[in-house]
Amino acid sequence: MPQNATGKNLTPKQRAAITALLTHTSKSAAAKAVGVNRSTLARWERDPDFITALREAEGRVIFDISRRLTVLARQAVDTLDAAMRGEANAGQRAAANAVVTHLLKVRELATVEARLEELEARLATLEALESQTITVSPLTIPEVKGEDY
Repeated sequence: MPQNATGKNLTPKQRAAITALLTHTSKSAAAKAVGVNRSTLARWERDPDFITALREAEGRVIFDISRRLTVLARQAVDTLDAAMRGEANAGQRAAANAVVTHLLKVRELATVEARLEELEARLATLEALESQTITVSPLTIPEVKGEDY
């Protein structure tokens, strides 16, 4: 049985619900597709392990979209090149512009997300270090009698 990042096994219905949430246009339709009540789905959506698994699945979908847009971008750039020579119609230009624009947005968001994850990891490390207590015994300096130093 596949596990999410937290290591907790999800039930088959929960895994099916994650797939349904990614393929149906509403939560009610997703719940119906899985054969659970909408309130059950809402309860699962508050479960940290379910949330983690859902986010992982969403991440895979976004990655797949990015890959497809990257493939389409080559054709889109060729279309824009043709448009600059007057060889593409308005619909082709609009589609090419949309592909390039969406690809750039997805890539920008992926970059920001990666940087945010790195910052969060660094912050967690700093917080862990701050929580560690270092005890240093006081330094004792013996009193010196006699001549001035």
